[in-house]
Amino acid sequence: MYYFLLIVVGAVVGALARFIGPGKQPAPLLGSVLCGAAGSAIGQYVGRLTHFSEESGSADFVTALVGAIVLVAVYHVVTLRRLTH
Repeated sequence: MYYFLLIVVGAVVGALARFIGPGKQPAPLLGSVLCGAAGSAIGQYVGRLTHFSEESGSADFVTALVGAIVLVAVYHVVTLRRLTH
């Protein structure tokens, strides 16, 4: 259940990133949501790998959130750059 919550939070972060960003977003909504969910899983994994977070702790949630934000930001930069070139 905890992992499902992390993926849902990542998906919400991805959706929010789409609406917070300025102007028309080049990436589809589904891409942002999937990147947020994947970033959440990657952030959680990296947090545990570096022993920053432990299972079901608040630091685990924070690393998942940061991972989602970073991956969504990278996704938006890459898709914007691809459309401008």
